[in-house]
Amino acid sequence: MFGHGEGVNTITNLRCNGSESSIRECVFEWVGKTTCTQGHYAGVICTSDIRLTNGKSPTEGRIEIKHNNVYSSICASNFDDVDASVVCSMLGFNNPYPDLCDSCFGTTPGLHLTNVNCTGDELDVETCPSSGWQSGNCSNGGDVGLICKTRVRLNGGDNPSEGRLEVYHHQKWGTVCSDGFEQLDGRVICTMLGYNTTNPHVSAIPITTDVPEVWMTQINCFGTEDDITACSFPGWSLGNCSTSNYVNIECGIGVRLVDGLKPYEGRVEVSHDGQWGTICNNGFTVNDARVICRMLGFETENVTVYANATFGNGSSNIMMDNLKCIGNETHIAACSFTGWGKHKCQHNQDVSISCGQTPLRLVNGTRHSVGRLEVYHNNKWGSVCNNNFDINDAKVVCRSLELNTKVPYVLPSAYFGRHDQDVSVLCDTMVKLVGGTDQSNGRVEIFNDGKWGTICDDGFNVPDAAVICNMLGFNNSNPKLMHASHFGYGSGEILLRYVECRGNEHDISDCNHPGWRNIGDCLHSEDVGVDCCKFEKVKYYSSQPNLVDCVNTLLNEGTIDSYVIYCAKAVENATVEVFHDGEWGTICNHGFDVNDAKVICNTLGYQESTPTVVPVSKYRSGFGPIWLENVMCTGNEVDIALCNSNGWGNVGQCSHTDDAALTCGENNKYKSRRNENDPTIIDSSDFGNHNISKYPYKIHCTGGEFDVALCNITLLRRCPNNDYVGVRCPRTQLQLITMSSPSTGRVEVKHEGRWGSICGNSFDDKAARVLCRMLGFESDGAQFYVNGTFGKSDELPWLDNLKCDGFEQDISMCQKNWTTKACNGIDNVGIACAPTPVRLVSGAGPWEGRVEVFMHGQWGTICDSSFNVEEASVICRMVGFKEAFTQPRMMLSSYFGQSNLPIRMSEVSCSGTELDINACILGTWGNNTCSRTHEVGVDCRETNVRLSGGSHDMEGRVEILRKGIWSAICDEDWDDVEATIVCKTLASFPFDRQVIGKSFKGSFFGAGRGLISYSRVKCNGSEIDLMHCSFKEIISPTCDHSNEAGVACACKFLC
Repeated sequence: MFGHGEGVNTITNLRCNGSESSIRECVFEWVGKTTCTQGHYAGVICTSDIRLTNGKSPTEGRIEIKHNNVYSSICASNFDDVDASVVCSMLGFNNPYPDLCDSCFGTTPGLHLTNVNCTGDELDVETCPSSGWQSGNCSNGGDVGLICKTRVRLNGGDNPSEGRLEVYHHQKWGTVCSDGFEQLDGRVICTMLGYNTTNPHVSAIPITTDVPEVWMTQINCFGTEDDITACSFPGWSLGNCSTSNYVNIECGIGVRLVDGLKPYEGRVEVSHDGQWGTICNNGFTVNDARVICRMLGFETENVTVYANATFGNGSSNIMMDNLKCIGNETHIAACSFTGWGKHKCQHNQDVSISCGQTPLRLVNGTRHSVGRLEVYHNNKWGSVCNNNFDINDAKVVCRSLELNTKVPYVLPSAYFGRHDQDVSVLCDTMVKLVGGTDQSNGRVEIFNDGKWGTICDDGFNVPDAAVICNMLGFNNSNPKLMHASHFGYGSGEILLRYVECRGNEHDISDCNHPGWRNIGDCLHSEDVGVDCCKFEKVKYYSSQPNLVDCVNTLLNEGTIDSYVIYCAKAVENATVEVFHDGEWGTICNHGFDVNDAKVICNTLGYQESTPTVVPVSKYRSGFGPIWLENVMCTGNEVDIALCNSNGWGNVGQCSHTDDAALTCGENNKYKSRRNENDPTIIDSSDFGNHNISKYPYKIHCTGGEFDVALCNITLLRRCPNNDYVGVRCPRTQLQLITMSSPSTGRVEVKHEGRWGSICGNSFDDKAARVLCRMLGFESDGAQFYVNGTFGKSDELPWLDNLKCDGFEQDISMCQKNWTTKACNGIDNVGIACAPTPVRLVSGAGPWEGRVEVFMHGQWGTICDSSFNVEEASVICRMVGFKEAFTQPRMMLSSYFGQSNLPIRMSEVSCSGTELDINACILGTWGNNTCSRTHEVGVDCRETNVRLSGGSHDMEGRVEILRKGIWSAICDEDWDDVEATIVCKTLASFPFDRQVIGKSFKGSFFGAGRGLISYSRVKCNGSEIDLMHCSFKEIISPTCDHSNEAGVACACKFLC
């Protein structure tokens, strides 16, 4: 660091114990010459004995310096941020914005260092200009107090690990603006608070008048900083908060009880960093249990701590050990413990508890979920008076009874008898079928707010009907929808419209809908009816040309029973039927011609057909609804729905005597239609042959079916040659137009050969999770923006009103509208996905090292088998190296040393274009046989930088290796920021975080030779490589060798 020594070396193997007063008292070898090589000369930095006292932690307190063997203070007068940063650096804290106060940590008599005035480059505060040591109290102000680690807190949340982010500055708390605040910034905050959360949830809340002033904005962290002020930001109270939102953070610590017989008992599990784990019972007491019960909302007096693992051993990580709570804390995050994942336990020591629970029951109802509320007290049951008892109270009752309905109901009178004012509760939605032939079918009526009412059929589909049937005890996932005319119109209120269920909900109130009684223009003629009775769906190719004949033939043959309600026809010649709104119907032949017939035949797979339109009398007319009239196709459409027509159901005076019929021709040839979005048929061995059925199926589909159950299916005794089929489904192509990191940016989708954006209408976090999953990122923690955060697209959008449930693998499975119209009043969608945490360890700098990834709450390594330059490219991109310059290399056979971590990945295969290593995983996390001698590393170094012409290795003229030739940099706009980035590039990790650079212009270290390749290099100070800065590449000479940039590097404090 201080250059090479001159002359012979006289001392080697020096060993001192620290108490010696002279180096002569130490053990060493006195020789004339040694074999000490260059770069191994010893150097020292001597600093004053300094400390912080009277603070709440070692990071804060009154500054005291040992002077003449006595600790003395510094006067606060004229002591500023620059002086404070020197002191913090001496103490090992990297905080460019420490907080100062006057006498806030008390005062002391005696000597004081006065009028300190540092430049910021000093290594010791006593070397700064000052008025020296003076006796007595400070004449103007008191003793200076210093906070070297920024105080942060999360305020207003349900527990200490969540809430509004606030920072302490100038002795008061303030907020942080959400402008540019991302998950990496939140990770720094959670780490500062001791939660070590990898994927915190960050949200924005509008600033109100009761919120403290904004202290910080436009924060930009790497995620590895140990203090929020070590991140890039404009400065205290500087910058504009354009969003007028403050930051809210959830560091993600939850608690639950598992495997108990009741909701208030079980094995305790806590959630940290996205993973659930257990608590060891070392030192666990009833006070610790009370805190957990309080978090869960249970009574905290009658709490029981059970013996070892009463409710079974956990299978995940043991998260906490030696938990110590006082008992009045609101969250275990406020209690002490040994640290996340640090324990000396086995799972047979998992904590099990039972929280206090008031016994409740519902009596006199028709089922256990409805009835009069009774409470057990003083050894007997009693009812509850309904004064002030409302829906919130009912929710608690239902939750305690494990009946988690969203909309419980409190009946207005003693509906279930005994006393006039007894509380009566419904813990689920009452439903019935009215007007049907038996209890399995009828008009749907539900009970809400004391009244029975119907459901409008707008948007009502089979999954919604399945929920109704399951509530009534009919286990039917595919019921039939019926029109109101089948069962008569209702007469009460219409309660729901646009119900959206997945089909697996336990209660219709759990489904999405606009709200009770928000029914628009619905009439009782649109009341929903269902038939919950199970039936078969049969795909049958019959020579019978008519649907009725087909069914009758099968009935006569005894092939099917009387519950069959659907039979498909032979496609070669038949009356045309289309499926719409859950029901098959015909097409009116008004205007129906050969072009329309051609589309029908093409849809069925007969692309080389010569269709003919024939009179319906040849095949007999159909029945059911008539769906389309005046169909006008060009013949090139891929679906009849894309042709012009009067619209679905708008058929004027058409009757079934006007049904369209056609033949696709006798010599037509069936041809599979394929395009880039078609699925691919592959050998199933690509996925393994595990758990294959003993009896396989043979399936033949036309391609027009909406369910494989409608295809022709034959059960076989065996599969010839074991040729089991596999399918690879197409994926919609996505890309992120990014400004900062590969995991954030504006979303664009490729459709019909063109990239286009997504409009933000109806977009929510569920859709964001699907997009992140498609891009190869973890879906949890996905955030979205519709405020132009990532700019506007120059292309027209492709998608609007994208609605997903969150579990889909591709947006093709979501509801959406394809469009080419500009977004209406809302900007394009941008997302921020949670990248897989990755780091490079044990390298010479942040550009190289052993690859370690964080998954399921634990760091691990990657096996070097099948790891190539494509995988290295993905890793380098993830740690911040620009794709345009990166020339990564994989380093095999534990080149950077063996770790003591588990090997988490062994089967990875990347194309090199992926944004996250998670998208390249072929196997499963942690499932491998790789040894520690095969842990992979990478070298992401883009720039070969050297310093020439200086007196030692850390100063000189800046030169970059370009196309095999060393070339200098023009000193235009060159300053200390750029110089520091050069020094960080050259310094060994972790010293690169402590080094600073001083810039020199005018070829201070002598003129170079050859080309000058770059000029106007500008850095912001956060880069990890010089080529991450902006620059101008010099094509023709504009800068001569008398204007070359130079650098001198030094440490901020002891390196």
